[in-house]
Amino acid sequence: MAKCPACGGERSDVGGGYSRCNVCGKIWKNKDLPVFAEDNAVEKRETPKAKPRTNGAKAGAKKQTAADSPVRQEGQNIHEGKIPTGGEVKEEPASDPEPAANSVTETSDEPTPGAAEAAEPVSTERQENSSGKSAEQREIDELRARLAAIEQRAAAQQANSFNAKVKRAKESFKQTPVYSVTKKWGLKVILPVFLLFIALITLLSCFCGLRGVFVNVNNPDEFYSFSATNYEYHGTLMGKEYVDKGTWKRSDGQLKLTYKDELFGKITESYDFSAKDSFKTIYITDDFGMENEYKRVSLMAISTPQKVTVKFYANDGSKDSERKRVDLGGRVAAPEEPVRAGYKFKGWFTDKEGWKNGKGKQFSEMDRVWEKTEYYANWEEKEYFTLTCDFMDIRLQFTEGDNLNALLSAKNEYLSGEKQFVFVSADNEQNIVNGDSAPACNVNARLVSVTIPDSVTTIGDSAFRDCDSLTSVVIPDSVTTIGDSAFYDCDNLASVTIGESVTTIGTYAFVDCYALRQINWNAVAVNDFNFNYSFDCPFYNSGDTNGMVVTFGDNVQSIPANAFRNCNNLTSVTIGDSVTTIGERAFYNCDNLTSVTIPDSVTTIGENAFYD
Repeated sequence: MAKCPACGGERSDVGGGYSRCNVCGKIWKNKDLPVFAEDNAVEKRETPKAKPRTNGAKAGAKKQTAADSPVRQEGQNIHEGKIPTGGEVKEEPASDPEPAANSVTETSDEPTPGAAEAAEPVSTERQENSSGKSAEQREIDELRARLAAIEQRAAAQQANSFNAKVKRAKESFKQTPVYSVTKKWGLKVILPVFLLFIALITLLSCFCGLRGVFVNVNNPDEFYSFSATNYEYHGTLMGKEYVDKGTWKRSDGQLKLTYKDELFGKITESYDFSAKDSFKTIYITDDFGMENEYKRVSLMAISTPQKVTVKFYANDGSKDSERKRVDLGGRVAAPEEPVRAGYKFKGWFTDKEGWKNGKGKQFSEMDRVWEKTEYYANWEEKEYFTLTCDFMDIRLQFTEGDNLNALLSAKNEYLSGEKQFVFVSADNEQNIVNGDSAPACNVNARLVSVTIPDSVTTIGDSAFRDCDSLTSVVIPDSVTTIGDSAFYDCDNLASVTIGESVTTIGTYAFVDCYALRQINWNAVAVNDFNFNYSFDCPFYNSGDTNGMVVTFGDNVQSIPANAFRNCNNLTSVTIGDSVTTIGERAFYNCDNLTSVTIPDSVTTIGENAFYD
């Protein structure tokens, strides 16, 4: 423990960072101990040395002021290791009469306020009071009370100082325009206006410069969508749409696009770029050196959900107007076609008579929609024309655009099956007409081919007579009878397939079919043919042409008598392995028959089967 600066006696620690001299009873601040043990902070401030004072000190002796004292100032926290000033403090001597041998740090061991100022020892009578407390204890209590009072005054001054600052700030704020406007209008008006202002600033920042959707003027399927930093490019390749996404920069007349490729990774491409009309129109030079013009159709990027309205007006037709909502850049399907008595629907146009005057644009389901659009049904007053047939006596009326195939199917009462027609313009027989959409002229229908369904069992007499344009016929297995002259004089009939159930083939059934070249015979039980007519063979050809080939199917076991008698255009016969019998006069008088193969299965060849 340190020595007493006054008398050199030993000092005892009394707590709170102070010690008491065991000889003279003076209380000193410990320079080498903390003010309070719990603070764990050693006083580091250097204190100037002071001369020892006694009760008989000269009047001119220098007194240490609050500013010079290491004791803490008022208003500071006592736990910072500083003693608040409380008046004059006695200085310790410049040199200790008996300095401590183990002292490491200089101490400013001075008497604390309230301690006895005399350096002489205290009498036994002063050390005790009426209550029995010693002088040392009384001085310590007095010191602690004074320190507590000083701390309270410092805290009160600090609080008053903070409240004064807050009060001054409030008074200053009341002088500002913001306070005046808020007091006058209130937050119910100020807050919405402020939020609207922020929204406007945001929108302006979004809409300035190159941003929005730009569509290629010459190719609406190609367009760019620019946001603040990102872009989307929509294009088509081999009829399929593809999209590139990345970032963009614009500098020195160049548009730089950076995107990620699946094969090559990060790619940056640069294109010549220019703009006009505040970016309403931009020009970009493509990879082929062609400058393309792009029009801005929206200030918002394609990634921002936007809807466009498309309206369809019936324009005196049977339907009411129809309204559709579609995504910006999307496609819309056409509504159901309207109907108008005495008129033909010509399509949807942006002009009420666009089909006639060439104004406006015609609707297409492949078009992209970039803005609000209105379409009108266009009408043409009907003009009637006549449809005739070369194989039956009918005359049908139609208007331009009517489905001729449907008209014939509805009126054909005795022809069954799938039929293929050739429609020829009556004004020019070389002009082949589309059967799904009639022209504005008279038309003649020519039957090309017929596939008879399984529901038919009998083909009546002259059913297809004089069908000059008929080229092929397939007779199903359900048919048992082919009537007389059923295909008589079908000049262009080239191929006939006879089903296996046919038992009767009438007289003249295929007579004078000059182009007949192939007969596929699958009938297994055809009866003998009638000989009462001059043309015995149902396939007789009076012309000079030849080259007809007959092939018998594998299920045929018998070739009937007189089957191909007098067929002078027959040149070749192929007989299947299942045939066992060739009837009498089956190939009688076939002058041009040059090749016949008879299989091992044949056991009987009738009389005059190959005569002449």
